[in-house]
Amino acid sequence: MKRIKRFNIKKMPLFFSLLLGAVIFAAGIKTDVIAKVEGNILGISEDSDYLDSLDEMASADAKALEEERLRKEENKRIDEELRNSGWTSAKRLEKDVPVELINEFIEPGTVINNTVTEIILDKVDEDYFKDALFIGDSRTDGLRAYGSFDGATYVCATGMSVFKIWDDKDLVKGYNGLLDFLRKKKFGKVYIMLGTNEYGYEENAYIKKFGEFVDIVRKNQPDAIIYIQSILYATINYEKKYHDLETDGVNSRNAKLKEMANDEDIFYLEVNDCLNDGTDHLPSEYTGDGVHLYAKYYPLWRDYLLNHAAVTVVKH
Repeated sequence: MKRIKRFNIKKMPLFFSLLLGAVIFAAGIKTDVIAKVEGNILGISEDSDYLDSLDEMASADAKALEEERLRKEENKRIDEELRNSGWTSAKRLEKDVPVELINEFIEPGTVINNTVTEIILDKVDEDYFKDALFIGDSRTDGLRAYGSFDGATYVCATGMSVFKIWDDKDLVKGYNGLLDFLRKKKFGKVYIMLGTNEYGYEENAYIKKFGEFVDIVRKNQPDAIIYIQSILYATINYEKKYHDLETDGVNSRNAKLKEMANDEDIFYLEVNDCLNDGTDHLPSEYTGDGVHLYAKYYPLWRDYLLNHAAVTVVKH
């Protein structure tokens, strides 16, 4: 039997030794490459988890943005519906209204988040008057000079009355009269005090003309809250001396002005409450001529307006 010789690498020819070494080296490289590839695969897996978390966060942000967009669209839709549905009527809206719309275009009796609202005269800050227009005579001009609200607009003149207010084409600088001004400018509130210079006219004629004036203001300022301010009293000495602005006549006219208010978008303000000596007359110490206030007393009128503005609240 032929004896099998043991393989001895030392006796291998040089060529075969080199070939075997190359194979072993290649195998080592392959192992290292596999290890590196596996390591990269693990790294990619870790990066993938991180990217997934970023995607989740981006998705949450996108969802929040979309919800905010839909909320704003819904608020806008409700806002337009309130505008177009005659919100100043007695109509009752059987729907929930977003909180941010509570003080805009909401009528008394509106259901808001299962509660009922009402409009009351209450305190506001000065910003409330930034979109306000004041129309009146020399007394309103005094308010402008000594009790003005920042941002408010004043259209007033000495001797102004409802019988000639449309005729004065120079009343508002840059416009062809008050009507042109009302057609081109928009206000959130319109305060009217006209009646002192009309006292010589027959009462019913004055009331009729005043009502027509309010109607024209409403037509040209459809979204504004209109405030009808009372005719102010004169002092008792002025009344006796000139037989003008007599308390009984002023009260009678003010009562009829009050009837024009609907407490929805037209309100009556009894400004005499803050300028009364207790006998339905202007206190003599408040005035020099019996009619116009001293400068230091106009803030009383101003404070009254600050504390008597239409505010929508939840009815209790």
